[in-house]
Amino acid sequence: MATALLLAACAPEEVKLMEFGLSISLSPGDPTDRLCYEAGRDEGGQGTIFEIDEELPHLSIYQEAAPEDQVYRVRVSVVTEYEGMMVKSEELLEQRTYDRAFGEGRNEDSISVDFKGEQHTFTIRGLPASERCDDGT
Repeated sequence: MATALLLAACAPEEVKLMEFGLSISLSPGDPTDRLCYEAGRDEGGQGTIFEIDEELPHLSIYQEAAPEDQVYRVRVSVVTEYEGMMVKSEELLEQRTYDRAFGEGRNEDSISVDFKGEQHTFTIRGLPASERCDDGT
């Protein structure tokens, strides 16, 4: 009996995964050039820097999956300094949180920012667990 209890206590903790995904596109820009995150991801984040022109600053979007809460946290910011893959300095413009109901309902949201004198819009779409990024979503 003591052995069974010890084994149960040492069993690995179940890893929670995201039960929905997100599809993110930027306009103006190529409509086929989008970021897509499917259901089944584990914890962690990923950022993308958009070099609107060669000179800093650059526009950035960062999404963080939080499977424990079943939400994605999305931040849009202006990167004023970076080195290699590391952002050294940024100014937060907008932050949003998207839950499972948003994803499963295929809902859509837009984040519009004025950047270098032009309007740029990120369109965020919910991606149900049954859909994949290559489905054209």
